[in-house]
Amino acid sequence: MTMIIVRIVRIALIIFILLAINTRPVLAQDSGLVIGLISPNEGETFYAGPTSMLYNIPIQGWIKSTAYAPEEITVELSIKQNNNIITRTAITPNVDGVFTQYATVNADSYIEEFMAEKRGCAIACHYNTSFQLPSGPMVLEVIAVDPAGKQIMVERNIIVDRSGYASIPVKLELTGMDSNHIPLEDIRVSGSTRLYLWRTRHATATTNSQGQAEVRVEALAEAPTRYIFQVEPTLVNGVLYSGIDPVEIILPAGATSTAQVSLPVKVQTGRINGRIRGVSESRIPAIQVLAIHLIDGVFFSAQVNSQGYFLFNDIPISEYLIIPYLDPQSAKRFTPETAMIDLTESINASVELALTPLNGYTLEGIVHDENGQLLPFAWITNKELSYSQSIWVDSSNFAWHGLLPKTMTFIVNAPGYYSQAHAVDLSSDLTQPIDFILIRRPDTRSIPWGNGEIVVPPESVIEMAEGHILFEHGWLWGYNRNTSIVTIQHKSIEIVISQGRFALEDIPNKGTWLYIFDGDAIIRTGKNEPSVRVNPGQMVSLFQDTKPTPVPIDKTVTGALNLRSDKSLPPIWEPTLISQIRDRLAQIGVGTVQFITFITYGLILVSIVVFPLAGIYFRLKQHNKKENHEKKP
Repeated sequence: MTMIIVRIVRIALIIFILLAINTRPVLAQDSGLVIGLISPNEGETFYAGPTSMLYNIPIQGWIKSTAYAPEEITVELSIKQNNNIITRTAITPNVDGVFTQYATVNADSYIEEFMAEKRGCAIACHYNTSFQLPSGPMVLEVIAVDPAGKQIMVERNIIVDRSGYASIPVKLELTGMDSNHIPLEDIRVSGSTRLYLWRTRHATATTNSQGQAEVRVEALAEAPTRYIFQVEPTLVNGVLYSGIDPVEIILPAGATSTAQVSLPVKVQTGRINGRIRGVSESRIPAIQVLAIHLIDGVFFSAQVNSQGYFLFNDIPISEYLIIPYLDPQSAKRFTPETAMIDLTESINASVELALTPLNGYTLEGIVHDENGQLLPFAWITNKELSYSQSIWVDSSNFAWHGLLPKTMTFIVNAPGYYSQAHAVDLSSDLTQPIDFILIRRPDTRSIPWGNGEIVVPPESVIEMAEGHILFEHGWLWGYNRNTSIVTIQHKSIEIVISQGRFALEDIPNKGTWLYIFDGDAIIRTGKNEPSVRVNPGQMVSLFQDTKPTPVPIDKTVTGALNLRSDKSLPPIWEPTLISQIRDRLAQIGVGTVQFITFITYGLILVSIVVFPLAGIYFRLKQHNKKENHEKKP
């Protein structure tokens, strides 16, 4: 470090000495006529880049004469290249003998129009003059001539460096992994330099599928240009690319191209190792752990060994939800702990999870409408626990584990349907799933589709235009067994479905998801990319500016996605009297069976007690009428 500082100090001292020497004015005298040149300096270089604004430099000096006044003397300025005069002009000094001529360095560049209050030197520095300097090395010749014909001359060697562009071919050389399976596209390569000590330049380009790029850099015309090329740490499609060592190249003066530059690059992917506590005691035959990429639903699985350890190796670098995958029977006995892991913060991560034993009962059920059609979107809320969970989108089933053996109230909500409340006695043996039959609200729209329909809840925002469904946000689902094409437009994405059963949602914190249960769908993103087919049993995330990636519909994955979305909709109750009574009784713990029993017992009570009393009442009334009639004269 000390040696570097010493070298910097030495270089700075040399530059200072050279500048001190060059800034001394050049003097020439002859027979009482003296001329001095203040600027430019001997050997000075004037730089102008391809995008530089037009500017001028001052050619400034002074003259003295013992025989004539300064304004009687003519000063001739000439620019020579290869002994040929390129341009020439004559000027007259002022009364103090000082003369100034502005020369344009880059006459072909653009001229900035400055506001009056911001002009400063703009009038002098940034307008075109008739005295224009060529590109390259030249000789500035200044001659002073008095009225008697005597003359004296000074010269300066100066350079105008008008830089241009050079194309640098670059190719990546991968190390660290099997390069045959690593994508090389869209990796940013950069080159940087400093022109004449302080003008920084930075150029970038992205690689093609072969790992090659053409970097367009600025190159000096009158001096070599030194560039440093490198690959800064870049994350592309879950792979981390980083340069091993920067590569230096030196472009000769005026170069427009060079040989291919090879950049060594290291590639890395993610790694997650973990452990599940209590695996050996749980006696679960086989446990898998899923790493779910919540952006698009792509997931990876790892087997847990007998000691509870698992490993995800060489997975894309991103953010994942880590969750144990339990079979239906094990899910009734344990609650798995989950964890979020962000590999963009560290490509190697560790996690420890636990399986919490569950005690209690399980409530299972299914949600559909009065016609038996499954509802893909619905929420079950446990009123006592103030907690909601979504149904499984593909089957409309749900399972609620670890419930206490008592009567609990469950409220079912679905977009476009009236809510229902059911009081369930969990102390009894619930061997059959509970059927929740929801009634469609009158403001829910139905769009005919073949021999089926597309359901549009009032919570959704859609429009119809030229046979297209313009879907903005909310929920949408439909079914059809005949061939009848429907086109759904969501932002720049087009979805084409001909038959089958599908569901579409766009809600906060979850994004836009398309589910294909039966049939298939074609997705067009509106870009110059091939369409994507979604097959039966697949779902796909529809994010803007990303390629759709269909994945299998998995209960664990959809459950994990629902953890990030908003919870249940507010309940909307059916307005009929019998439904109001049923729902209100259910909310205070009176179940449907109890309600029916109550009605039955009430009718029996009426038939046993009320009807006989009413009969006695009417017989007495009839008897009184008869007596009154007989008493009349």
